[in-house]
Amino acid sequence: MCLCLGIMPVAAQSVTIVKEMQKNPYANVLVMYKNDFGSFEKPDMSITFPYALIRMHLEGNAHEVKAAKERLTLDMGQLTGVEARVTTYSNQILFLLRAPRHPMIYIDGGDGCDQVLLSNMQQLQPNCLYDCTVQFTLEEDLVPQTTTQAPKRQFFKFRVTPTNAVVTIVENGAQEILPMREGGIASKMLNYGTYHYSIAADKYHTKEGSFTVSATQTEMTVDLLPQFGWLTITGDNTSQGGYVFATNTATGGMVQLGTLPLNNREMSSGVYTLRIQKEKYKDYSTTITIEDGKTTTIRPSLEANFAQVTLTTNEGADIYVDGSRLGTTRWTGTLELGEHSVETRQASHHSAYTNVRITPQSAGQTVTLNNPLPIYGSLIVDGSPADVAVYVDGKKVGTSPLFVSELLIGTHTVRLEKDGYDQQEKTVQIAENQESMLDFTLTKTVAKAPVVPAVPQGGAVETITVKGVSFNLIKVQGGTFTMGATSEQGSDAYSDEKPMHQVTLSDYYIGETEVTQELWQAVMGTTIQEQAKKGSYDTSLYGVGNSYPMYYISWDDCQTFITKLNQLTGKNFRLPTEAEWEYAARGGQKSRGYKYAGSNTLSDVAWYTGNSGSKTHPVKQKQANELGLYDMTGNVWEWCQDWHGSYSSNAQTNPTGPSSGSTRVYRGGGWYNDASSCRVACRDYYSPGYRDNGLGFRVVLLP
Repeated sequence: MCLCLGIMPVAAQSVTIVKEMQKNPYANVLVMYKNDFGSFEKPDMSITFPYALIRMHLEGNAHEVKAAKERLTLDMGQLTGVEARVTTYSNQILFLLRAPRHPMIYIDGGDGCDQVLLSNMQQLQPNCLYDCTVQFTLEEDLVPQTTTQAPKRQFFKFRVTPTNAVVTIVENGAQEILPMREGGIASKMLNYGTYHYSIAADKYHTKEGSFTVSATQTEMTVDLLPQFGWLTITGDNTSQGGYVFATNTATGGMVQLGTLPLNNREMSSGVYTLRIQKEKYKDYSTTITIEDGKTTTIRPSLEANFAQVTLTTNEGADIYVDGSRLGTTRWTGTLELGEHSVETRQASHHSAYTNVRITPQSAGQTVTLNNPLPIYGSLIVDGSPADVAVYVDGKKVGTSPLFVSELLIGTHTVRLEKDGYDQQEKTVQIAENQESMLDFTLTKTVAKAPVVPAVPQGGAVETITVKGVSFNLIKVQGGTFTMGATSEQGSDAYSDEKPMHQVTLSDYYIGETEVTQELWQAVMGTTIQEQAKKGSYDTSLYGVGNSYPMYYISWDDCQTFITKLNQLTGKNFRLPTEAEWEYAARGGQKSRGYKYAGSNTLSDVAWYTGNSGSKTHPVKQKQANELGLYDMTGNVWEWCQDWHGSYSSNAQTNPTGPSSGSTRVYRGGGWYNDASSCRVACRDYYSPGYRDNGLGFRVVLLP
């Protein structure tokens, strides 16, 4: 069947199809029906709308368009099942087809004109809008004769959202893109008449249509409909931090959206498969639809894929799970379900491995790991005189001559003692399955009057003055000492103070006291009150005065102070290394082997929780150590230069600690600490930006 849209023979000279009839995907008959066919008999709205709509755009001059509209409206209005209407646009006609089934539609231009095929579709679909553009040309004798005059012209403006849209118009059959100005305005001066336009923007639906330039129509506002929406993913604690991936089901393209929570993430409209991945949780997957201009919100909950367990091994052995260190001796935490390779490592031991299978039933269980296997060598100790007491690393192992059959490999300190003879201390290196020999000869002690100075005698003193404030530096003669959990540290020693190891240092100067509030203000120009406001968790004051130590100091603050101090003095100050700090705290070459810096009685040398009254105190109020250094123990903790890390059993010279890390070391204990934290071997650490009410420092200068 076919449908013939004809006009009276006298009305046209020719008919041209400018744009063949096509289905418009963004409009439906119901909308147009309500707007333009209000008087037409309405169908039952509860069933599918049984109509198709043809929207014909007419091109030509005003007389040609007017003539075509009159004839088409009149003729088509008389056909059964067809309703014709003009629209608010002067160059449009609407044809409503009650039973859309015509496969072919022709335009009949009248006598002498061939029929022109407008559509060759299999069948028009109900509830759909079809667009076409037709141009009519009148015979010359039908065009009204008017006095020749210049065509009327005017600027026509498009106000467009979004402002990055591209506006294209058709003028005299040629397409032209209009330049876009600020605010989303595109304009062009045009003759009065009707033109076709197209407006497109990335991620928006394209809009096409006609516009008329006249004395009353000079602009049009166009808001493109978004072809995107937004995605928000909140979720509970199980999903927080999870990685989000989205796969477009139409294109197969996948993109990582970020980590949860996700707020108002813009996405192109469409259907997606969403996947959320998080360590120790099962993957979460769902399908979502992103709609134009709308926000899609989901609240996922991930299923746990882990169990909390406890792993235990030898005292002092490090625990590695799948290659990552988790702790020492005993560790409690969560492991992902499945098989894990667990390694235990310890200095002078062979690593041991345990395969651990984690299941949901493993929750709360304690897994005892295979212990590292000790690596032994042996030591022969012999010399003159006989029956000399032999101490290895501070522990008595017998009297000479002596064969120690099982001694862990590495460096050991051997002390030889006998009444009436001078004590000797030697260092031996033990290798696996090897016998090491230590020969000695003790010298008889020569009696001499004891000299006990009333005040400990330190090294040479250098005084530095900055902006009228003076402070002393004590010279520390270099030497070799055993660093770490030596015997006098007792059972208070922590695992990170082990293993003991031999360290050799060169000469250096170290501050006689901690940096005082007076010196800080001279260098930095700020007070303790101002610094306290920067505290990481507390901003209270715990002692104020020129001779009080400076506190609320981060490692980063130390670097700023030292940089300014070097600029003011022309010297090269820095923080002490861990080894320099501990050697000085022990008394250097003058060490008497005290547990604390200068005494085995803590209250003699330190302000700590037992006597501080919950505050700092002026420096130099307690007894100095063997080098004449004050408050190396207690009052405030003191930052060191080193990153925090594990000790090595190897002998070292002028060590500077690990090459990298996340935390810096501080030493010495503070006014709020108990005795175990005030030992000379005790270590603690925090991030470089951390400020505490008991954190200060002292400086070092190389000779």
